[in-house]
Amino acid sequence: MKISKEVRIGLLAVISLVIFFVGFYFLKGASLFSSDQYFYCYYDNVDGLQNSANVQIQGLNIGRVSAMRLEPGRGVKVTITIAKSVKLPKGTTATLQSLGLIDPKTIALTPGAGTEYLKPGSVLETGVHGGMMEKVSTELTPRLRQLKTTISSIDTTLAGVNA
Repeated sequence: MKISKEVRIGLLAVISLVIFFVGFYFLKGASLFSSDQYFYCYYDNVDGLQNSANVQIQGLNIGRVSAMRLEPGRGVKVTITIAKSVKLPKGTTATLQSLGLIDPKTIALTPGAGTEYLKPGSVLETGVHGGMMEKVSTELTPRLRQLKTTISSIDTTLAGVNA
């Protein structure tokens, strides 16, 4: 059986398009062939959270951020995708956090104390954990005020000496 050149080229084009779309969705962080479960979180400010950012429980990656959308009156709706094998107890909290100065934002899940499990599509309670920059900023702000006062008094003293 001989296949014509036109059929071969058409078949090659179709296979190339399929590989392109599967690769594109893979790089985007979406999994086409798995049955993950979706949960939703609402934040006032996502502070640089990106699509396909990691979702973790106790430092273990169990999922990804799959979508973010601004909803008037509620804030930013973040859709997270979690592996089907992970069960989240009721009362689970999704905390937006950054571990270091250059680390990307992640969502850390803190399992609740409930004995019942959340159903896929549930809305999780949210929280925000200050990162390294926020800690440095809270430490430096009082010191900068003291430095400003000291410089002002030195300036006044030098003006008196010059007079």
